[in-house]
Amino acid sequence: MAKAEASWEEEQMRWAIGRLTREQQQVIALKFGEELSNAEIAHILGKKEGAIKALQHRALTNLRKILTDQDQRRQPPGCRGKKPAPGSTPW
Repeated sequence: MAKAEASWEEEQMRWAIGRLTREQQQVIALKFGEELSNAEIAHILGKKEGAIKALQHRALTNLRKILTDQDQRRQPPGCRGKKPAPGSTPW
């Protein structure tokens, strides 16, 4: 079951990353996929390091919002906005 859940979470993350701008996708892929520094990413993309930091920040903020919105849409109306108790099923 854990393997299926991990696969589903990975699929959700790929879907969410696909909703980002092209530049944000590139920064996320290079930062977390290739584990490059901001300086290395800036060099590759021909941008200043500050621009990379801003792109990364916006990308992570957008990912958080996309995934939160998606998670809330999956919950039944009475459960939206509520966190389930630890160890309980949210619906």
